[in-house]
Amino acid sequence: SPHVKTNWIKIFIDGTVESGTGFIDPVYLDGHQGIANWSEEEVTDITRKANEKGLTMHIHAMGNMAVNRAVNAYVNAGKDDLRNTIVHLRNVNTEDYKRMADHNIYATEGMLWHHNSVENQEEMFKIFQGEMAIHGYPLKSFFDNNVNVTCHSDFPALSHSPDDPFGIMEIAVTGVYHEENAKAWWTEELITREQALTALTINVARQMFLENERGSIRAGKYADFLLINKDVLTCPVTEIHTAKPAATYFEGKKVFSA
Repeated sequence: SPHVKTNWIKIFIDGTVESGTGFIDPVYLDGHQGIANWSEEEVTDITRKANEKGLTMHIHAMGNMAVNRAVNAYVNAGKDDLRNTIVHLRNVNTEDYKRMADHNIYATEGMLWHHNSVENQEEMFKIFQGEMAIHGYPLKSFFDNNVNVTCHSDFPALSHSPDDPFGIMEIAVTGVYHEENAKAWWTEELITREQALTALTINVARQMFLENERGSIRAGKYADFLLINKDVLTCPVTEIHTAKPAATYFEGKKVFSA
């Protein structure tokens, strides 16, 4: 179309792990396996054809086997400079972290999913085998392995989760949603405030190939930014979610003030 330029192609390899439709290993406790929508050969062929046309791949993969299939396709047929992306990434095989970093594969992670009520935590152990129940959505491992991490909210797919960046940041740092009576979930994968801010801002711009225009404050970029009423990098971690907008600037002009 002369009016719309397509830059990305999105495909779904599998469903949602918690619903029993994820492509995982080990399989579910009842012995069934989620069905992958695409074979590895098909994903590889789609990646090759898309990247040759300058289109970046964006793959929905929630099970560790689905994530591995996407990584294999990107490594074997993709172009690293196109910043091919995997979204969700529930469970990741250890060896895939380094391959993602080596091939500039972006992890678009739902940082708000790093909390779980006590009831949901107990439910996980009825569905999954062993560590699969605990090791859900990694965060720190991506940063530790130099994988570019961006944040999506997928709101309101996960009920009772916040849709604002400060509530999301607090969950990623503490593993707890302030409205729930729950213990921190998978604390080994919690990240720092600075890492959370990076995933919410400049890394998103990089994923969209806009890092020279947006995502950080620097001379020559669009002056689009938000002023808030507290320093979320130094306030008590349990107060991050209380941050509110004080002013919004668009292209250097104030368009909102509290």
